[in-house]
Amino acid sequence: MGLAVNNKGVLGALVVDRRLNARGSCLEQTFAASVDGGETFTDPQRVSVSSCGDSRIDAIATRMFPTYGDYFGIVTLPDGQFRLMWPEMRDGRSAIVTTTVSVQ
Repeated sequence: MGLAVNNKGVLGALVVDRRLNARGSCLEQTFAASVDGGETFTDPQRVSVSSCGDSRIDAIATRMFPTYGDYFGIVTLPDGQFRLMWPEMRDGRSAIVTTTVSVQ
């Protein structure tokens, strides 16, 4: 999990979970926000999901890094948005993916 607070006092939480083929996915990234200092959070919203690969590289990565390591992050931008970053397997290779999230 990664946490960040934007310039409006909104706490954002990025969770990257390995699901081990649950619901047809390997890694699932969700985002939730709190406007009351962490007392309550919005329902987690799925940001991305990546499928499990069956390559030799995928098998090694699963054994060595069951949670896919700590290669994810969350920061805030000057306009109050959150920038999220996480890894996904694409075409048999690990890729870093980013997106921005706004909280209303």
